[in-house]
Order: sequence, then C-alpha cells, then structure tokens
Amino acid sequence: MLQYELDLQTGSTWDNYPTDPAFAGLPCLLTESGCFHTGSRHFTTRDNKNALLILYTLRGKGKLTYGGETYSLPPASLVLLDCRRWHDYRADSPEGWSYRFLHFDGEGVQFYKRQLDSEFTVLQPKDTTQIDRYFAEIDRLAGDDSLMAVARRSNMVVSILWRLLEQHTEEVASSVNLRSDMRDVRAYIQSHLAEDLSLEQLLSVVHLSKYHFVRIFKEQFGVTPGKYILRSRISAARRLLVTTSLPVYEIATMVGFSDPASFYRAFRELEGCSPGKIRQESILLEELELNPTETSPIE
Repeated sequence: MLQYELDLQTGSTWDNYPTDPAFAGLPCLLTESGCFHTGSRHFTTRDNKNALLILYTLRGKGKLTYGGETYSLPPASLVLLDCRRWHDYRADSPEGWSYRFLHFDGEGVQFYKRQLDSEFTVLQPKDTTQIDRYFAEIDRLAGDDSLMAVARRSNMVVSILWRLLEQHTEEVASSVNLRSDMRDVRAYIQSHLAEDLSLEQLLSVVHLSKYHFVRIFKEQFGVTPGKYILRSRISAARRLLVTTSLPVYEIATMVGFSDPASFYRAFRELEGCSPGKIRQESILLEELELNPTETSPIE
C-alpha cells in the first residue's frame, strides 16, 4: 500500500542510490536520502516497504501514526520506523514541514532496530550538532557511487543509529523517576514553542494547582517552567541557525519570541555569543567537510 501527496517546495532534495551486489556485506545499505521542504498538504501512507526510515524534523511540525499510536514530530525530533509496518506521516502545521529522511536496511542495523522499536518513542536530542554533521556528510557524498562512498554512507547511517540509541538510553534512564504528567508537559512544551506558553496553558495539561505544579516541575526538571521554556526555545533556535538559512528574525518568531531584540538578549545569555556567530561557525564547518584536506572519519 502506498498513498502520498508530496507538495514539495523550493530547495527540496531527493537522492537514490544503487543496490549493486558488490556492496553486499556492508552493515547498512542506504537506498534513499533527502531533505523535503513541504506545504501543509504533504503526507505519505504506506506499508510493506523493505526498508527502515529515519525522519529528522528541521522546522514546522509533522504528525506520525505508527503502531496504533499518534505522535507529534516537533523541530529537532528523530524517529526510526520499520516501513514494513503500516505508518502514516504528514505535515501538521500551516507553514508546512521541513525534514530530512534516510531509507536503508541491512543486517548490521537490526540490533538498533530491535532496541529502538521495542519501546518506540520520538527522540529529541539536547544537542544535534553531531547528527547534523553525519547528515551533511551523506549529502556531500550524494552522486558518488564508488565503493568507498557507499561504505562511507553506510558508516554515517550506523553512526546516526548509535546516537539515537544513546539518546534513547539516556531518556529511559532520566524518565525512570519522571512523573507521567510531567512527561506530558515536556512534550507539550516542545510541540508548542512558537506559542505564548503561559502557566495557564501548561496547567491545562495536568490536574494540579498552580502552586503544586510549579513545585513539582522544579523538583522534576531542576528549573522553573519559565527557565525550561526559555532553554528549549534557544536550543530550537540554535538548531535552526545551523540547519537552515532562515533569517534570524524569522527563527526568533518560530521559537516563540515576539521581537528580535529579546531573542538576541536571551540567546547571548544562554549561548555566550550571538546567533550570527553560531551560524558562521556552522558554515565554516560545512565548508571544511565539503572540501576536506584529508580523509578522516567524522567523530
């Protein structure tokens, strides 16, 4: 079964790779990769595709139905799907959805699949810098079907899976003592960063008085709701600065700041530098990766 409407916007990419028998034995074989910038009508409904799929949201928001449950895919989130199982993913915001994707399979990735699929969750790494570098390396090798390029792409996919497993293990450990209602609040915050996240809105997610909510939130997360929201917004902004060319003022709005000046102040306070410096450093890093002086693994 396959139904879809791509509704792709300018700047989208989609690369397909060969499945030559000469590549047999690699731990992972990447068959498709790309970055879709979509309109609000974008969706794919599918099953019985012999591949695993990683979805990595850059901006906007997606919605995933998988294993009988529905999940929100906010910016900086990653998921691993088994495309043999029925699934549906689609844009879930008026401005559309931008995301990276990888289709792949292989005996060497089955271990990661078992671990991540046994307790399926949407992962949101605190720092996506390393994952962004792995995706950038895959992009750099697009169009190169030499044995070394194919092996390198295989290595990058396995590296991403390792990061996913590492994040999953950390989240399981950190959630052992995290109340279920606080997990719901955390998910709500990450999915609504662009909105005016008032205390009243957060209280609508739980059944607690204002006093008890603030006390329990600080016990669980170590900071007040306001500081947690601010950190989440700056973290999302940092990722958008690195992974997109969107103007800074637009990024500020997307992560919930009403004016650029307050965004700049908050960003400098938490990151220790300006948004422009973060973006410039990421551009320099990308140039080094696109024009390496020597071949060495990204670590």
